[in-house]
Amino acid sequence: MEQRVIVAGFGGQGVLFVGQLLGYSAMVKGLNATWIPSYGPEMRGGTANCSVKLGDEEIVSPFITRTTHLFAFNEPSLLRFLPSVEPDGVVLVNGSLIGADSLKNVSSLAVVVPALEIAEQLGTRNSWNMVMLGVYLQTQTLLNRENLKQGMGKMVGQKHPERIESNLQAISAGMKWMSEQGGFIPNEIVAARH
Repeated sequence: MEQRVIVAGFGGQGVLFVGQLLGYSAMVKGLNATWIPSYGPEMRGGTANCSVKLGDEEIVSPFITRTTHLFAFNEPSLLRFLPSVEPDGVVLVNGSLIGADSLKNVSSLAVVVPALEIAEQLGTRNSWNMVMLGVYLQTQTLLNRENLKQGMGKMVGQKHPERIESNLQAISAGMKWMSEQGGFIPNEIVAARH
């Protein structure tokens, strides 16, 4: 099984961190992983995206032409990468910045997540990207919360151990929100419920 994931948004939204965390989490589980970042020269406020491949078989090429999962943190990223999503793929949309009306022509499963609102309820406004990761966990079977916890420990454990618990709380909140949506049905939009 292989997942081909694109994480895309503005610089400063944690795009590269999310992708790198997926890669580390896969490696600590014993899976193969690649991570390729791409960002504009302006970084914060500019465009940023990364491609991540995860799988239990050898990864022949790190490049992605068709994706199984798209994290769209802003509307320009959604419009740019939506055509690359497989028909049975999953599009995770930051509903705090992108409205459901932007998804009219989506043939894949689109999950519109009120990520910022969920993070604010936790008192950790900046962890909304971790909320998105929690939703992602509920749409696949390759990784779980424990894998992300171990991957986070490898990435930030020594420098910022205090961030691990708040990030895990946000991941759990995203998982809970997604489970409360009643699961998901391919080719339908799961809209944010406030």
